[in-house]
Amino acid sequence: MLYYQDKIIVFSWRNKRSGSQNVNLDSSFKLSVIILVLKERETLRQIMKRIQTLPYQTEIIIVDDGSSDGTRDLLDKITVPNIRIFMHENNLNEI
Repeated sequence: MLYYQDKIIVFSWRNKRSGSQNVNLDSSFKLSVIILVLKERETLRQIMKRIQTLPYQTEIIIVDDGSSDGTRDLLDKITVPNIRIFMHENNLNEI
């Protein structure tokens, strides 16, 4: 199931045998999260913190669609190795 919650697209699945949505993943599981942002300076830190507290190895990919509210300044300061940032120079109306 794919759904949108708190500005994050969430993918979840159901274990067909037990009917449970809780799936036990081993420590080698890697979660990649793509965050599309446009003028998210006020919420981006909170979103990144929530992802980084998950009990999995994470990779965060942030795509900025031409923000003009200071989001780009915030993204320029990020030096965390598991966060990759891509910036559109102009708003491409992707979000």
